[in-house]
Amino acid sequence: MDRQPRVLVVGDAMTDTYYFGTATRVSPEAPVLIVKVNEVRSFPGGAENVVANLRALGADTKLIFGEYRNTGGLPNKNRLMVGNVQVARWDQWDELQPIALEKLDQAVLRWTPDAIVVSDYGKGSVSDEVISWVNSQQIPLFVDTKGSPARFYSEATFFPNAHEYDTHEKSYNDIEEVILKQGAGGISRLWRGTLQEWFPAYARNVVSVCGAGDTVIAAYAYFTILKDPAALFKASIAAAVVVEKPWTATASVEEIEERIKCLDTKKV
Repeated sequence: MDRQPRVLVVGDAMTDTYYFGTATRVSPEAPVLIVKVNEVRSFPGGAENVVANLRALGADTKLIFGEYRNTGGLPNKNRLMVGNVQVARWDQWDELQPIALEKLDQAVLRWTPDAIVVSDYGKGSVSDEVISWVNSQQIPLFVDTKGSPARFYSEATFFPNAHEYDTHEKSYNDIEEVILKQGAGGISRLWRGTLQEWFPAYARNVVSVCGAGDTVIAAYAYFTILKDPAALFKASIAAAVVVEKPWTATASVEEIEERIKCLDTKKV
């Protein structure tokens, strides 16, 4: 390919907000810590984090997401951090309107994507009509959904975590390609329920797993478009890179290649 891959990302855009503080004492009102917040930082989450990871790799991307249902903004995942320890999380503005099909048509009017990534966190952006539109494009499709994969085109590549896979195991076993994210248990590629490839978790020191699944689908899609036979291996390395970073993070091609060199020299 003589240009960077073009990827259309469709789904639930969110914001990851971190409150960093110091635990001062136990509250006299309840058995909880009193935390003095010193800093607040926000990062792209959900479909926006998929886009951030694709752009970090070098892809040309567009993001289409549903409008929020209220005046609060995008769905917001708030995390209270003391050091590198998450002590609380609360979610706000958790519903989005379905994506308007006109937005999707406009996105590809003079820009032809090589693939579509669907990031369906169940917030409302990805309606049945959106799924029909995505299927009609007849290009490689990569899907991360909190719900049943039966809603989607069966020839897509799906990216469930272990809990999602167990919940919808029968449906996933009918699908050709499934990338199963198993956390510390590594990452597997299944073909109609049969193991084809497996890679261990390469992280040396896990700091934050927030958004690691977004990194996996972005990296696998990117390297698959480039017809790289090591796409799954590189996606697993990308996940290792980001979980060693604090907060919601991305991995570049250079970082992935550097980690592979470390593996080659046994400097894991």
